[in-house]
Amino acid sequence: MNKSKQIWVMVGLLFMTLRLEAQDFQYSQFFAAPLYLNPAFTGSSEMIRVGFNNRIQWPGLNKSFKATSVYADFYSHSLQSGFGISANSFLEEHIQLRTQDISGFYSYRLKVGERKSLRFGTQVSYQVKSADMGDLIHQDQIDPLTRTVSGTTSDFIPDFENQQNFSISFGMLYTDNNFWIGISNHHINNPQLWFIGDDQYSHSFQKYSIHGGYQFLLSDNSFSRNTSEKFFLIKGNYKQQGPFKQLDLATQLTLGILDLGLGYRGIPGTVNLPNRDSIISMLGFNIDSKYLVGYSYDWQLSGLGNDSRGVHEISIRLKFHTAESRLNAMQNPALRCFYYLF
Repeated sequence: MNKSKQIWVMVGLLFMTLRLEAQDFQYSQFFAAPLYLNPAFTGSSEMIRVGFNNRIQWPGLNKSFKATSVYADFYSHSLQSGFGISANSFLEEHIQLRTQDISGFYSYRLKVGERKSLRFGTQVSYQVKSADMGDLIHQDQIDPLTRTVSGTTSDFIPDFENQQNFSISFGMLYTDNNFWIGISNHHINNPQLWFIGDDQYSHSFQKYSIHGGYQFLLSDNSFSRNTSEKFFLIKGNYKQQGPFKQLDLATQLTLGILDLGLGYRGIPGTVNLPNRDSIISMLGFNIDSKYLVGYSYDWQLSGLGNDSRGVHEISIRLKFHTAESRLNAMQNPALRCFYYLF
């Protein structure tokens, strides 16, 4: 049995357990998916913002994991509030387990200093799950002597009907001129999804996250971005969802319109779980911090190795002034760090 087949046998055995405890999908460029990271980021650009994220994980296994997100938000200076909407689609190809959701966002900005703000955000999501159980690998299909997998099973394969739920999330975010830190709590209502039969169900654990970053200005021309400015940034995100923990660290060097980045992902403090981690390389381009495109590749350091062909991810962020935001930007110079990062 080749390595790819062995991996999917393990995945199949995992799905045969009576109870599933679901974990949210993730983005290596967590800082480029602001609304997915924390609802308090809603309206944080203080402009009209439109974004797109796409991730393909382990394409070398033939049955990969895919994610796509689109979002839009804007900020009302008169209401000191941000409003947004997003749609996500996550697919695990092995059993065609698809999760789709649409969310509405609201945030309120409290000014606590000349260049300091505290934001509070909330998110309400409607989610639908669907799956095809026919592709699961059952125990009686595996021959340990020949290391082969047969195409038939005597196990009963139930139908998996589309399941729906609502999820509620909250977040807080503090920002000043060059520093930001936020916390978020997703799925505070612990939404449940019936999986197989009448008594077994999947359970969405609450997800807790703390994230932040700091910007070092390497050249100072003005508070307005221009192509000659240079920045060095450090960013991090620690999250826990049930027994799952993860730490993402990223550095970024901005040289005019060119962005170069290097990141690391690990699983700290795990017990009886492999520390599956990656080195993440990033390349991006930006024009005046309003039009940003980023690409990243995850180099696997875990047992999957090069056979998985890593993880490919792309992000696009576009920001546009409204009449209100343009007037405010002229009266109050923008926070470079915040306009640039998000």
